[in-house]
Amino acid sequence: MSGPDATAFLHRLSTRDILNVPVGAVVENCFVNSKGRLVDVVRQYQLEQDRWMLMSAHEEPSTLMGWLEKYWFAEKISVSSLNDNPGFELIRLSEEQRIARGLPKASNEICESNNPFELRLDKLISWNKGCYIGQEVISRLNTYDKVSRILVAFRCAQEDFEALRASPEVSSMVSEFESDGPVALAIVKKTALTEDGFMTTQNGTKVWVVSSAR
Repeated sequence: MSGPDATAFLHRLSTRDILNVPVGAVVENCFVNSKGRLVDVVRQYQLEQDRWMLMSAHEEPSTLMGWLEKYWFAEKISVSSLNDNPGFELIRLSEEQRIARGLPKASNEICESNNPFELRLDKLISWNKGCYIGQEVISRLNTYDKVSRILVAFRCAQEDFEALRASPEVSSMVSEFESDGPVALAIVKKTALTEDGFMTTQNGTKVWVVSSAR
């Protein structure tokens, strides 16, 4: 995205203050809808003043581009889709590594069913930046502590592996049982978490929490 209004346009729509991001810097950012639910989580690279490269969490850039176009009115910007890496230094993780680190991805966890707090992405929210799409909902969730769910990584006994796969709250899972690390990610009610780390899933599978996202 480039043009004299590109930075102001992205700033107006995103949860993070990007007005003072220096040229050459890479930042992570969230776009949420009017209900405070996640549209996308991006990495942004400012190639030069008012010229940004955005890397979507979605495999298809049309998800983010279509949403941005809804709020593009008279701004002087141009948008194009790239097929190659625009300059980010990427760390390629296997699905097993991603789950072990408790990292969300689209569309398993990064989707319009979840908000940034549930995925522990609140560090990508600038609280003094002013209005953006979904800002009122995000502020209420923070002020009144209304977030009741959180993303966690699970382990289970080998004999419970297939039962865990069938549990409705599981959003990501490794293909084969891992004996020394998390095997699944799930967004669960905070009240289900216990001090000893053990909990029971909705289908009755006993698991223990290994780590939380981010």
